[in-house]
Amino acid sequence: MGKSSKDKRDAYYRLAKEQGWRARSAFKLLQLDEEFDLFANVSRVVDLCAAPGSWSQVLSRVLINEGSRHRVDLVLSDGAPDVTGLHDLDIYVQSQLLFAALNLALCVLKPGGKFVAKIFRGRNVDVLYAQLRIFFERVVVAKPRSSRASSVEAFIVCLNFRPPPGFRASLEEPLGVGSRLDGMVKERDMQLPVVADAFMQDQSTGAWSCELAATSGGTHGTGITEMQVYDDTFEEHEAVGTRARSTRWIAPFIACGDLSAFDSDASYQLPKDYVSLDPVQPPIAPPYKRAVEMRASQSKAVR
Repeated sequence: MGKSSKDKRDAYYRLAKEQGWRARSAFKLLQLDEEFDLFANVSRVVDLCAAPGSWSQVLSRVLINEGSRHRVDLVLSDGAPDVTGLHDLDIYVQSQLLFAALNLALCVLKPGGKFVAKIFRGRNVDVLYAQLRIFFERVVVAKPRSSRASSVEAFIVCLNFRPPPGFRASLEEPLGVGSRLDGMVKERDMQLPVVADAFMQDQSTGAWSCELAATSGGTHGTGITEMQVYDDTFEEHEAVGTRARSTRWIAPFIACGDLSAFDSDASYQLPKDYVSLDPVQPPIAPPYKRAVEMRASQSKAVR
């Protein structure tokens, strides 16, 4: 956590210091738990990218510590790369970090386990939903109240781990590399029921258009809507007698936390008697530290 005037006016930043959390991100996990009851029937957890450690703090306060080599109930990943400002690049790098976390989770999770990880929402994020849906019964995208609305950050919440029959996780052959994962998605798509054509004709003009048609399975009780997506270029496909069709799984989006609570994008007026507290955990390797050292060495060289 920083200590700028903007940080001081951030309500969650101040609450984190007042309550002894290492970072404001602790509230994100707490709000996710309020919505999905993540810690129910959980005793063993793996916390990835645990720096500065606010999520580990939450876990240590709500769970019993147990040293065991057995499979775990919950895998968490709040990791993110240093953003560049190039959104497509940042989203891609974040997706690779998520795949790394997923590969590890597949190796250590027990059936029925849960997986929660940070994502950056982008235009192709529905592909990620389809991939995760192979291994988990329910996949939801959640945005905690303490996560700034101006940020593309969200959290993918995957519940009830149930790998496909015969699947064996391996860090030597990770998913997301090559065509292994894409092949699993296509294989699952082939198992979806076929739906009726979804063409509509404008009675006034006689023109035809294509729309989305839901599969007969609907949401299957999971909240995931399976849609058959048709190309709207009817004349082209009419000529060849076929139509382009693909399957998209649209995951629900949920806002977590009390919506009447503090707005993470707002700056609140500091009380007159406010005393600035030091962060519980100072930055381990602040990004500016290297720049300051380089500037100091350059100044010495000039002299």
